[in-house]
Formats: sequence, structure tokens, C-alpha cells
Amino acid sequence: DEKDDRLRAYALKQLDKVVPDLWFEVSAAITTIEALYEDENFAERNLAALLASKVFYHLGELQESLNYALCAGPLFDVTEQSDYVQTLVGKCIDEYMKLREKGEISGEEVQIDSRLEAIVQRMFKRCLEDGQLEQAIGIALDSCHLDLLRTVAEHGQLDKKLLD
Repeated sequence: DEKDDRLRAYALKQLDKVVPDLWFEVSAAITTIEALYEDENFAERNLAALLASKVFYHLGELQESLNYALCAGPLFDVTEQSDYVQTLVGKCIDEYMKLREKGEISGEEVQIDSRLEAIVQRMFKRCLEDGQLEQAIGIALDSCHLDLLRTVAEHGQLDKKLLD
């Protein structure tokens, strides 16, 4: 219930550090955390969204968790090696693939949330950078994204790593 935005931001940062271990206690403040995200004048809205996402993840509300992760923008770090990130990235890719496939099958244009697409693109880029070409190809094929497949082929290591 603090009014000073600097203290609110500090509190969010501290809670973000402990939420994996103390998520149940942090969940008692979820309405306050959500209100901070919804406050368009609050400079750390993305951090509030990230914290809300983590709380909802621990509560087993994966769709709500994904919604807030999308709102967290670049603070949702796809390179983080945690169960939280791996679960939500998997859910994000699955949702993206379903939407892309629906569009390919129906021939209609399907609206895909640009934030969802941004996470998939960041994950694809991470796969390329880490040399996980099989996973990058899987993302490209499953999402009916031939331009991503072309990117993998142009990456240069395709023939060396996958054709052996």
C-alpha cells in the first residue's frame, strides 16, 4: 500500500528474488501486484507483470501466468534455465504453433499476439545461438514458418551437425 513508486519497485524486485521459495506468501499480495501492472503511470509495470506471472505459475494457473509473462516483455527471459521459464516457453510455442497451423489449414488470416510471436522468435534465436538446430527446425516446421527454416539453413551449420 506504499505510495512511493521507488519503494514499490524495490519491493517488487525483492519479491521477484524470493518468489520461487515463498510464492505462497507472495500470492497473498497478488491483487496489489496486478494493480501495479494495471497502473499505466507506474514505471515498473513490466516487473509487476513478471512477478504476477511467477505467482500464477506457482498457483498452477498457467494461462494467466502466460498472459502476464507476455505483458512482462523482455523481462521474461527465455534464456533462464528454470522450470517456470521452460514451462511457459513450451506453452507459448504450443499456442503459437496451434494458431499458425489453424491459419495454414483454414487459409484464413489468424490474429497472433505480437508478444507471443516475439517470445517464439527470441526462443528460435536462442536455439540458433546455442547450436540447438534440431529444436530450431522443430519450431520452424511445427509453426509452419518456412522463413525460419530458411534461417536455419542459412545458419551454416545445418549440413555439418544434422546430416551426420
